[in-house]
Amino acid sequence: GGYPTLLGTHPAGHTFAPMRLVEPIKAVGELLTPLRARAVMLWAVLPVLAALQALTPSLQPTCAAGFSDVSLALASALLIVHHGIMESQAWVSARSLATGPELIVLRTYGVLRKRRWLVLVGLLEDLSLYNDLTFPLLAFECRAELSERWAASWARLPILGHLAVLALRALRFWGACGLCAAAVLAAALPGLCRLLAATPSDFVQYTAPTTTPASDLLEEQRLTGESFVALARHAEAAGMPSVAHLCGELALQRRWVFDAKEDLGGARGAARARESVVFGKAPSEVLAKHELRDEEMRARVDTAGAAHAFATLVGKLLLGSVVQLWLQVSFFELAYNSLGAEARIKLAARIALSVLHLAARLKATPFRL
Repeated sequence: GGYPTLLGTHPAGHTFAPMRLVEPIKAVGELLTPLRARAVMLWAVLPVLAALQALTPSLQPTCAAGFSDVSLALASALLIVHHGIMESQAWVSARSLATGPELIVLRTYGVLRKRRWLVLVGLLEDLSLYNDLTFPLLAFECRAELSERWAASWARLPILGHLAVLALRALRFWGACGLCAAAVLAAALPGLCRLLAATPSDFVQYTAPTTTPASDLLEEQRLTGESFVALARHAEAAGMPSVAHLCGELALQRRWVFDAKEDLGGARGAARARESVVFGKAPSEVLAKHELRDEEMRARVDTAGAAHAFATLVGKLLLGSVVQLWLQVSFFELAYNSLGAEARIKLAARIALSVLHLAARLKATPFRL
């Protein structure tokens, strides 16, 4: 149901704080603004910067020195500063959507304390994405004999080895890296489009007709568990695991919605069902049907959360981290002798960054498959 929104008075005369402090539809709008700005930075501005780096001779990587120090410094500073500003705005807006009791639960289970760690995970994700988009440039510069050696290593593959060699010789190593980078951008495009097209009214439900006076709208607006899963999905598209985790935890709390179950006798029917189960007169499944909660809502939130976790696993971990890490490690092995000492150090640092990001992302979502 709805939540009380005005200050009230306890029968003993004590004043208690409201459970909801802001208008939900306004707070959702304030949350979507920094999420959109961050998503555009990651999936539109950053690829353009990578393309400019490829077209600017002074910023192009070399086999001797690796990636340009100037491009690394500028891109890192831009990503870190922009992430810090947008994350702070999004966090305040997302937290304002929680009720007083929900904030108590979040503090008790240490959800709010994870923010700093998850901000660091988000920064690692930003830098890892920049690494993925610019890595094909280094592979192209050091392409001499690299593609042939890489293709020949697949000759031992049973049955399909010969076809793999022919395909990889035509694609070349730098082409495979570019194709994977393009796949990462393509996988993020639907999420970006959904985020840009989202409106605050898409997430808010009303407990009464919307024709009521504007002063009463605050009491009628409600965000369901599914709404918070959708917000978590948008936060992931914007590269903000801290905000996504907060919205995910709120979704898990909003799974539990009171249902009087009057058609089954309400609380008395639940008590009789519990008694029947205790004395062996009925199976335990009967008690679950009499629980005074909306099981359909819980199931929908669980399903949406599992789908979100699967999309994160495939899009960001498998395609965005595991495949990219494999390509970088393969390149480090095949091109080691042709790389300069500085290039080796920079590439090793990038591989370490990818490993750290992959390990951190495994614990960055409250949902499980």
